[in-house]
Amino acid sequence: MNKIAKVTYSFVLMGALLTAGSIMYINADGNAPATQPGSANDPVVTKSYVDEQVASLVKAELAKLNGTTPPTTPTKPDQGKPDEGAPSAAMKPVTVRPGQTIIGSEGTEFVVRAGKGTAYTEDGGGLSDLTSAKDIGKGLSVGSNHYVVAPRAGRGITSDPKSKVSLIVLVRGGYTIK
Repeated sequence: MNKIAKVTYSFVLMGALLTAGSIMYINADGNAPATQPGSANDPVVTKSYVDEQVASLVKAELAKLNGTTPPTTPTKPDQGKPDEGAPSAAMKPVTVRPGQTIIGSEGTEFVVRAGKGTAYTEDGGGLSDLTSAKDIGKGLSVGSNHYVVAPRAGRGITSDPKSKVSLIVLVRGGYTIK
């Protein structure tokens, strides 16, 4: 085979491979359905989408039964001043005088902002310090600005009785002060 034939054969072979590769690349999607994500034909939806749709349908049906029209925009119910110790969504600053103890219910969250405090438990367990990923046992110091959770009821923080300043704690969840 002479040199010109080899070069021609090489160009033809490369052209054929390039064409075949292009065709395969274009059809690489296979037979994917031509549905839009989130449309009625898309079988995959999120739980929040379903919950939202169900909630709007329930509101509409309740409005029909009550003879009113459903609100077009969601409204926030009037939230009065929360009672002391009542669980709430926002962290609330609480002052704990020297010698007093703030005791949380299960899952109560604490952040010591000012003063010195030690862990208090009725059952010998501890507080979960999520900032340092440690367990704070009874009588051990609770660090300032550490995110601390009471995993069970009856656990909290005692303000240092020798301190001249009160303990300021941000609290989310139910609590009592003793």
